[in-house]
Amino acid sequence: MTIRASLLLLLFLLFSGSSCVDSPIDDTQALVSHEQDTTSSDPGDDDDSNDGRGGDSAADRMDRIAVGVCELAMRCCDPGSLNIYFGFWTANPQLAHLVSDLPPSDLEACRQKASVLMTEIPLGDWLEAVADGSVSFNKKAFGSCLDALQAASCGTEARTALFDSTCFGQAPPFGGKHQRAFVERTQTEGPCKPINDGIGSSFYGTCDPALAFCCYENDECGFPYGENQVANSGVCLAASGVGEVCSPGPPVQLCETGLNCDPISGHCIAPADDQLALGQECIDDGWNLLGDCVQSFCDVLGTGLCEAMKAEGETCFGAEECVSGACDGTCTPNELCSGT
Repeated sequence: MTIRASLLLLLFLLFSGSSCVDSPIDDTQALVSHEQDTTSSDPGDDDDSNDGRGGDSAADRMDRIAVGVCELAMRCCDPGSLNIYFGFWTANPQLAHLVSDLPPSDLEACRQKASVLMTEIPLGDWLEAVADGSVSFNKKAFGSCLDALQAASCGTEARTALFDSTCFGQAPPFGGKHQRAFVERTQTEGPCKPINDGIGSSFYGTCDPALAFCCYENDECGFPYGENQVANSGVCLAASGVGEVCSPGPPVQLCETGLNCDPISGHCIAPADDQLALGQECIDDGWNLLGDCVQSFCDVLGTGLCEAMKAEGETCFGAEECVSGACDGTCTPNELCSGT
């Protein structure tokens, strides 16, 4: 893998505990629909699963993902929606040599292009790690993700299936229980390597993020990628629990996934889960979220309060601010992949 995210730019998000994912999905709760499959791998019979179709190589599995994604995308997404979906890759200047003919005009072109792009980021490293034994493969969850693509109707279901980061969505999972469902990391010691799927997977790598992280650069616990974005090797070290020291480093010391590293105290803290009403403070001076805004959004870069959701036509900075779940400078109807 050669295309890497800008780690320094995104490092703040990893250690502050603030996750801002501007997703076109109407209901982010739908993203956790596969969490029950992340806790155990299914080594058994594939006959009741989509994973039973095709070979077990990384290329075979990537092709099945691309087929599932593209069959749904070409069925439900108009050219404008396809531009938005493939915009994750077209916006990356390091991928300019791969995106000149996007969006695709037919199913086969989509399959070929999606397979290449997803191999670069975000899924290729996962499938390579499965192939070399660094992580385990959850066949049942993989099949469930493919089934969701196949069964989705246009509109909300299509958006949820295409952008579900517990499955094959481009955005990385939020962390904690929200992980890629089709892989399982159990390693807590020994050699590890980064996974090019967001900032968290780069630093936790192939280690079990609930217990360990990947310490790179000869135990100095530096950054996952070196000169020319070449992946560094590392070893799994214990992650910090609540109240223990953490640091963005180097030397890096991560919290167990799901915890936040408070930049003021330099210790791991549990995320707040309070239900916050309109007008309540929702983020502190250390950029730690104070809970979940109920029927409102947290104005992280503005007032720091839970603010009222915005109607169509109002100015917005992200989809989470809009009742419709769609923002294009102003709140707009969410017609992404609606089949129209």
